[in-house]
Amino acid sequence: MIFVTVGTNEARFDRLLRAVDGLDVDEEIVVQNGASGVRPARASCVDFLPFDEMVAHVDRCRVVVTHAGVGSILLALSRGRRPVVVPRLKRHGEAVDDHQVPLTRRLAAQGLVTAVEDLDGGL
Repeated sequence: MIFVTVGTNEARFDRLLRAVDGLDVDEEIVVQNGASGVRPARASCVDFLPFDEMVAHVDRCRVVVTHAGVGSILLALSRGRRPVVVPRLKRHGEAVDDHQVPLTRRLAAQGLVTAVEDLDGGL
């Protein structure tokens, strides 16, 4: 199972969810889509999840794909997962600034996450 979370930010993260919709995999995909209007066609989608359900999905999944929110990243790492991290970007209207980029790059340099900044080629 692939678990995707965009966190609880009020801004949409449609760019990430469109990339999820383009995944060519034959496995279950569960998406916590927050305020985003995009619903990947082959995924089970929910706007928000209680924390215990987030933990259950992370424990059950093969891959965690997440925005670069500290809480989401720490949850994945604390449950033994190396998350795929996609930072929200200002130029796409996903955040007020690019504050998620330095965190993503630093954690990737330490080998803790797999960083994906450019989704043009997909996930």
